[in-house]
Amino acid sequence: MKLNLSDAKAFRELLKNDTILESAFGMSGKKILSSMEENGILSIKRINRRSREINIINHSSFDAYLRNHFSISNLNKYIDILNGEDTSRATLAKAGLNTKIKSNNPKAGFHISSYDSIKVIINSEEVLIDFPIGCALFVHKDSELKFRKDVLIVGVENFTNLSSVKAHKELFKTDKKIIFIERSKYLQRLLGEITNEYLHFGDIDLAGINIYLTEYHPILQDRGGFFVPDTIESDLRKGNGELFEKQYMKYGLIKSEINYIQDLINLINANKTTIEQEFYLA
Repeated sequence: MKLNLSDAKAFRELLKNDTILESAFGMSGKKILSSMEENGILSIKRINRRSREINIINHSSFDAYLRNHFSISNLNKYIDILNGEDTSRATLAKAGLNTKIKSNNPKAGFHISSYDSIKVIINSEEVLIDFPIGCALFVHKDSELKFRKDVLIVGVENFTNLSSVKAHKELFKTDKKIIFIERSKYLQRLLGEITNEYLHFGDIDLAGINIYLTEYHPILQDRGGFFVPDTIESDLRKGNGELFEKQYMKYGLIKSEINYIQDLINLINANKTTIEQEFYLA
């Protein structure tokens, strides 16, 4: 059992005042209270039909319980660390707390690739982004990533497309150097920190347009765009009608004040089809 943040705050309030109502705790916290009562650490008494009052009997036993069951030697520090979203396992260890309090996801970050042999700086080291088909470089969310301001960022949802960017060279008609980055909340955070232009490359359907308009356009405004290939009209004639019908129930009323995106919405609705990103690997 892990002591969650809400229950930890309730226990801190109990320590501060020596008493608290049981309703301040969640289900897991109430199980801990029952265990502490059995061990003579605190008392639980009913004060009316709906409420029970918790009182600490033995402070030293309370501290020992937290230390033995949750590896918590300092409750205030434990709460401060849980409040920190990006706390590392190393920080927890230095604080004398259980490193399993927070899970460490080594896959938190994104993959990047390019067909332009671009040099980028990752954690102060120069890295050449130029990989064979099927490969991409993973960059952890805590890494510092730098590249030239005139590089175009293309967000890609599908890893197959991301790792096969050399097959897309004729698709993107631009003189700009391009870095393809896997779409995620970490890419959104990066886009909020840089000034590079961004192009949203994904499924050409109502759901994909909705993702761009709600998750990316608010961050980017005039430096963002939704990728529309020159062949879109003929592509949609070969599109997926079944997927369109499924999406239309949810996104059929979507509109945009951006003219070319509204034109795309109209075209999708007229053809009653969608284009999945993998279509452009063929």
